[in-house]
Amino acid sequence: MSDEASVILRPAREDDLPLLERFLFDPVTASPFQWFGWRDPDRFRRRFAENGLLGPDGGQLVVDAADGAAAGGPFGFVSWHQQTTGPTSYCWSVGIALAPEARGRGIGTRAQLRLVRYLFAHTPVQRIQADTDAENIAEQRALEKAGFTREGVMRGHGVPGRPVAGLRPLRRPARRPAARLSRSAPAAAMTAGGAPRPADATARRHPDAVRRGRRRRRRGRAGRRRRRSSGCG
Repeated sequence: MSDEASVILRPAREDDLPLLERFLFDPVTASPFQWFGWRDPDRFRRRFAENGLLGPDGGQLVVDAADGAAAGGPFGFVSWHQQTTGPTSYCWSVGIALAPEARGRGIGTRAQLRLVRYLFAHTPVQRIQADTDAENIAEQRALEKAGFTREGVMRGHGVPGRPVAGLRPLRRPARRPAARLSRSAPAAAMTAGGAPRPADATARRHPDAVRRGRRRRRRGRAGRRRRRSSGCG
C-alpha cells in the first residue's frame, strides 16, 4: 500500500455486507470512536436492496485494494450525506470506517482523498466537511493529509458519558474558483457572485447610541406636541 492508486472506491456488492455488518455487531471492529451501541442489524441489507447503498442525498462506497482480496481488501467503507447550509444549499459531510487490520497503513487518507475528489467532480457543492472525536488523533491527521483544514471544536455534542469534543467541521475548499468562499468574510456577508455585501449600519451601532437616538426622537415629538397645544406651531 505505497501509493494512492493501490486504494480504490467501488459500489458495494452483496458479498460485502458481512464486512459492513461487523461495524454494527462488533465494538472492536467499530472502534471506541465509532461504536454507538446496538443498532438496527438489518440497516445495510435493507438499503442495499433499495438502492445499492447509493442515493441522491448520500451513500456508501467500499474501500478496497486495486488487487482486491489478493492485497487484503476490502478494508471498510466511506460514506457521505447532505448537511443543510441554507434554504436552498447543502454541503457533504463525509466519514470512514475501516476494519482494525486496515488501520495505520495510510488507507484512510487515500480513501478519503479519493472520495473528496469524486464528490467535487460530480456534484455542485461548495464545501465538504468531516467530523471526528476530539481524541481520535489518527483520523484528524488522515483528514489533514487529505487536504482538510481544522475549523473548530464542538463541545457537549455526541454520545452522553463519553468525551465528545470533536473537530467539527474540517473544511476542504473546492478546486474550481466558482466554488470558493473567502476565508476572511463569513458566508452571510457574501453575495452570489462572491463579493462582500455591505453590512447593515444600524445593526452594527452600539446599543447606547441606539438608546440615545430613541430618547432624542421622543423629546422631539414631545416638544412638537407642546408647541401645537400652545398655538406656537
